[in-house]
This record gives sequence, structure tokens and C-alpha cells, in this order.
Amino acid sequence: MFAKKIALLSEDLLWTQNFFKGYPATEMTKAFPGMEEFAEHLGMEVVYKKALKYKAGMYSPILEEIYRAGADCCVFVASPGNDTDVFAKQWADSSARNMHLSMTAGCGSRFWERTGGKCVGVVYGWGQVPLLTGDHIEIPDINTVAKEHNLILDAAVMFSAYPDIFFIKKAIEKAGGTEDIDALIKAMEETEIKGPVGVLRYQMEKIPPFFHSAVMLDPRNPINWAERGLRIDMGQYQKGGEIVLLSKPFPGVNGSPDFYKSPAELRK
Repeated sequence: MFAKKIALLSEDLLWTQNFFKGYPATEMTKAFPGMEEFAEHLGMEVVYKKALKYKAGMYSPILEEIYRAGADCCVFVASPGNDTDVFAKQWADSSARNMHLSMTAGCGSRFWERTGGKCVGVVYGWGQVPLLTGDHIEIPDINTVAKEHNLILDAAVMFSAYPDIFFIKKAIEKAGGTEDIDALIKAMEETEIKGPVGVLRYQMEKIPPFFHSAVMLDPRNPINWAERGLRIDMGQYQKGGEIVLLSKPFPGVNGSPDFYKSPAELRK
């Protein structure tokens, strides 16, 4: 995006606090910087920062403040279920409409329809598009299932809850049932399943706070991805609601930051 001045928005909830503050170093892990520190590390100046109430609803005044602050990019840390469709529509009608906008898990499926196309140009993350299909996964395609049952998916379902069900089934079969709890726990520790956003398996290295969490990052340096685990993709809503991948998380998956286009360019 070649942004130089950035606005940081986040829900004022417990899970988002460390996005601003970062995570301190421990005896076994490096520190993970907060959003402001990391933006400055990348050469950007943070000109606006605010924690928002969940489903605040009225974002236009905030967007005008961001515009007056001179931000050319905004990152909004939002969770599934938030009214990010409202935020996107108000952004498109605000003075800040040509500002680059990136949001996390709040978009979910059918975001294009829910915003009436006003989300064109929005960059999002957090596993909202299945990256792997066909022979690369062990479970039914989640988009096909959603269409059959007329469901709207949020990122948490696609990223974790959907493959979790098949993971638990596979672990129970490996353990020979649910009667022996110790055998079931051991089976869960050893089981892995190929889902739409990578391999779901447990972190078995006893490095806090990663032990027994789903494998995503290198626990010794959490800025790097693990070799095998779940991956967060980045995509952009472009013409007609097409979602274009800006990251290349797996071999054979077509994605590149070169595919990015500015909101102003996409609206022409």
C-alpha cells in the first residue's frame, strides 16, 4: 500500500488489548511488538489510535477525524459478529474513502452483498477464504456446505470450528472411542487434519503460552509461521465482489501483493 501515516482502530475487548500493547518476552520466547511499535518498525507514523465499543454503529465522526489526521491507511482489528459492514459503508461515504482500509475477522462471507458493494477495496485477513481444496484437504469443502444450508460463515468457523469437528472425530477413532480419557488426550495430541486453511494440529513443545494451542507460529519467534500449521491469508474485495489473494501462503495457491489495487482505482 506504500502507506506512510496509519490509523489504528481496535475493539475495546480483552482479546484485542495485546494488539496494541504487544506481548512481552519470556525466558523461552522473543517479544511480539504491539501494532503501534510494529507500524513504526515498518517506517509508518501512527497518526490516530482508538479503541472502539463493540458494534459502535456510528463511525462517520471517527472516519472524519482519521481523514483530518492525514492517515493514508487504517487497520481495524474487529471480531466476527461486529458491524464491520456498517463501518465499510460509512467509510465509502466519508472523506476518508480513498484511504487504504484493512480489517481482520469481522468481514465473514457475503460481505460484498451485505455492504451493497461498498466494501470494494477493503483488505481483510484471518482465514476468510478456503485456500486449499481437492486432494489437499481431508474434509468436505466448506463453501459448498454453506451454500447447501444457506449459511453465512464468519472467519472463526472457517478457520477453526469447522475443521475442529473433523479433527475430534479423527482423534476419537484413533483412540478407539471416548471411554479411555487418557487415550483420547494422547490421540488428540498426535492427530492432525488437513483443513481449508492448513494443517490443524496441537503445539506439543512446552513453550508457554503456545503449548497445546493450535499450531500457527514458530513459538520461539512468533513473527514467523510454523512450517506446518494453520495460516492466515490476506485478500482484497475487488470488482464484482471477487476476492483476490494478496498473500501466497501455500505452494500452488495464486496470491501476490502485486494484485493489490487502491480503493480509488477500484471504484472507477
